[in-house]
Amino acid sequence: MSTYAATKGAVNQITRSLAQEYAPYNIRFNAVAPGMTWTGKMIPGSAHANASIAVIPLGRAGEPMEQAYAALFFASDECRYCTGAILNIDGGQSCGAMRHED
Repeated sequence: MSTYAATKGAVNQITRSLAQEYAPYNIRFNAVAPGMTWTGKMIPGSAHANASIAVIPLGRAGEPMEQAYAALFFASDECRYCTGAILNIDGGQSCGAMRHED
């Protein structure tokens, strides 16, 4: 887990550093930080999937197209004044886990 956390932090920081370095050339750097996303290797209803979903505030895993839409936003003219941004597409998981009591 520590290797994963370190590399995720490195991607975030290199995105910010490159954004500063290349801004004078009007080159933008942004990153999508995906959360749990359904893929062909994930098994819906499995203990692992259920445990992962339990800590996502929106209560579900993401769809691949939701990640793609974030990348499309960064590539669009609507994002022309955005550089050095990290866009979390994780159902709120990066905000911290909340436990809902019945």
